[in-house]
Amino acid sequence: MNRHRPEPAFLFPQGGERAFEALFDHFYGLVYRRLYVLTRNKEIAEEIAADVFLDLWRRRESITPPVSWGAYLTQAATYKAIDHLRKKEPFWVEADPSVAASLSDHADSPLIAAELENRLMAALDKLPPQCREVFALSRFEQLSYREIADTLGISQKTVENQIGKALTRLRKLLLAAGVWAIPFFS
Repeated sequence: MNRHRPEPAFLFPQGGERAFEALFDHFYGLVYRRLYVLTRNKEIAEEIAADVFLDLWRRRESITPPVSWGAYLTQAATYKAIDHLRKKEPFWVEADPSVAASLSDHADSPLIAAELENRLMAALDKLPPQCREVFALSRFEQLSYREIADTLGISQKTVENQIGKALTRLRKLLLAAGVWAIPFFS
């Protein structure tokens, strides 16, 4: 598909079966390529691509045509690939920073990042409330230990202790969830 050419207008779902066939013919290659990049498996990519279009057909009466069918179908394919890969255990992330840095160069790095984020959020939910809040302010809000202490009305030493406790617990929780190492937790 030429990326500079505008996407043709599809009258799906109003156009019924013929419009769906035109949509399928036009976008199957795009969806398949996205899935192959994410799964690295031809058969799985084909199976998930079929599922994406089957779901679209099943939901045809309730779907509102998107601005871009290509973007819509690519996103649907990505979500289906994430669901498929979530079922595979364990999920390993290499501890070597050079390997972690190289992950960002791969086409599937958003998938890896999304899965890692899901596992991290699940582990964060298991932390005690104050520990979770201190960790979130430090790692997600980028506040300094002094700023966290001032914001929460606690000592800077308490902030340091809570961060240490959070890192220790998160490493254990994530290891139990199948994540081997997290390069950005140092």
